[in-house]
Amino acid sequence: MNPLLEIKQRLVYSAIAGTQLLTEDFRLKRTMEAMAQLASKNPVFQKIYTSLEQLFAAEENKRNDMLLDLLGLVDAVLYTQGKTQVEGEKIPLETVCGDAQVMQIRYSALAPLVEALTTTGSGRMEVLEDTIKERKELLADYRVLHLLIHDLDDAYGEMAALVYRVLENMITQKPMYFIVGMEYDPNNYQFHPYSAYHHIRKECRLPKVDHEMLLYLLKKDFDDVELVRSKQKLFAKKVQLIQKIAGNKEDAWYLSLLETAEKDVRESVIKALACDKKNIPLLWDLVKTEKGNCKKSVMCALAKCIDADAKAFWEKECKKRIGTIMYLVNNTDDISSDVVAGVLQNTLQDVLDDVESKLSEADMQMVLQATRGKSSDNMIAVWKWIFANMQELQKKEKKLKSSYTSYRGLCIEIMRAFRKTVLWDCNPKMVAMTRETLAHTAWAYDLLFHLDLLSEPAKDVYDKWLEKTNLFTPLWFDCIYYQTDTEQNQSYVCNIDTQQWDEDVYTLTFDRKVIPLAEPLDHRWFTYLKKVHTDETLARLLPTDNPDLLQYYGAYFYERALSYEPKDYHGYQRRLYLTALQKCQWRKWSGVIAYMCKTYKNVYLSDISSWFESYEKFADDVKEEGKRVMAVYKNQKWLRNGMTTIEDLKKMLITNGWL
Repeated sequence: MNPLLEIKQRLVYSAIAGTQLLTEDFRLKRTMEAMAQLASKNPVFQKIYTSLEQLFAAEENKRNDMLLDLLGLVDAVLYTQGKTQVEGEKIPLETVCGDAQVMQIRYSALAPLVEALTTTGSGRMEVLEDTIKERKELLADYRVLHLLIHDLDDAYGEMAALVYRVLENMITQKPMYFIVGMEYDPNNYQFHPYSAYHHIRKECRLPKVDHEMLLYLLKKDFDDVELVRSKQKLFAKKVQLIQKIAGNKEDAWYLSLLETAEKDVRESVIKALACDKKNIPLLWDLVKTEKGNCKKSVMCALAKCIDADAKAFWEKECKKRIGTIMYLVNNTDDISSDVVAGVLQNTLQDVLDDVESKLSEADMQMVLQATRGKSSDNMIAVWKWIFANMQELQKKEKKLKSSYTSYRGLCIEIMRAFRKTVLWDCNPKMVAMTRETLAHTAWAYDLLFHLDLLSEPAKDVYDKWLEKTNLFTPLWFDCIYYQTDTEQNQSYVCNIDTQQWDEDVYTLTFDRKVIPLAEPLDHRWFTYLKKVHTDETLARLLPTDNPDLLQYYGAYFYERALSYEPKDYHGYQRRLYLTALQKCQWRKWSGVIAYMCKTYKNVYLSDISSWFESYEKFADDVKEEGKRVMAVYKNQKWLRNGMTTIEDLKKMLITNGWL
């Protein structure tokens, strides 16, 4: 085959250099002589040799076509007669299960994402976020999916967390949210005026990935024990994702890993065993042998697999260490409820009996947090017992404030926990007990008020709590909000703030539940709030779908903005009336900023600029207001903060067109 290869190479060079130099190519002539020896042995070789002779003898104007014909013939012979061979053992090519999508896309478009997932340094997280927002379809590509899994243990923790969220959301098809800016929306006015400035969140729904194919990629390399040991975080996250995809379908695989799994991987495998209740006997054995975080994982798994034997176990564990009760915070079953009820009663009984205790404030808080969602008969009986002994507990708590009660006092913490427990799911048995037992208990009136808002007509609630009693206070509205959702639906809700157990970090984390009221608030409440000058609450609760009501209270807020006493408000509340006027779409703002400049002791240039930005959106006389502000500082050289000159203020107003 070597003469043929040499002929092909020389013909290619001749095609490049030009056929007029063909007769001077001595290497081609030498190869032709070698080809003469083969010509007699094969007709194909004879054909090649004859074509070479004709090429040399042909006229120059005919050589181009003849050279191309000969080159084609030589190529054909080489392709049909040649072969490729590599020494060594044959290794089969890797195949991919399921629907492995490979997109037709330029490498230049894929390269930034590939680089972000395979290199180190700054800016990589922004590349991944931009891909999620703008080119999310790339994430489903097999080549990218493989890199995402590999980057689950990225050295930069936030990058690794984002990669995990991406894969998790592609599995569960839950949307991801990104903060893309800030905007002002007076309709979302909450605790104070600054809350009207809220984040603009962009929803991103990631493409669905084939579960069979993803399972294949995730389970890959688990047979390499040394690799698993060296990359604990990576393989632990793989197990978590596999659990989200397959649940108890991969139970046999979880059990196979348990024999060799260590540290982080072992934690994840143990938690995955909770997917199948057949593993409960194994978990009972593991809780006796595991240590450290692995034992915590067993406890998390057992908390999800409550059975008949669980009550005695959890009672024993909570007696040894009361903090164990936090594993049951998220549970709502009767067995967990009975365990929490027993711990709560025993703890408070020790208080009544003056038993010395080493409990900390945090331990007591955990016990009270664990009552959320618990409504078994035993739990209800314990609450009744607590209410019957509330006066005795109040007497005892004075001795205990330095040990485990918060600054509010033990009884107040108990009341707050009970309130959250009842409102969390409004369990009928708990609600009935509350109405029956606490109907005439002053400290429970706010809870009864909220229960009425959640279940009764608005008119009846107003008549009951304001016109028929003198016990009402505006503070009861602190957890009631008027909100507009993403679909522009207005509603009144009750916010319940509490804590939940996070098994990934083994601690309690913030949780919130939003419960809609049975009906919108009766408008007579606004008259009451106006009468007692609870302006912050009034501005928060005003509905935005009633123009007449907004105009009426817009006039009220404008009057208040020119007459209120600044000493009654903290610094963050300075914008209270500006926000209220914006919410009411009120157009007359004359003198509002001038009054604020006149009455507040410390006013900064940034404050005045922010006020004018709001002013010019709704009022037409912004330049007149600028003159009124300058009149406030007439014959003065400095603003009251002592840091800004009046000349600087004037320049700022002129530059922005406010003077």
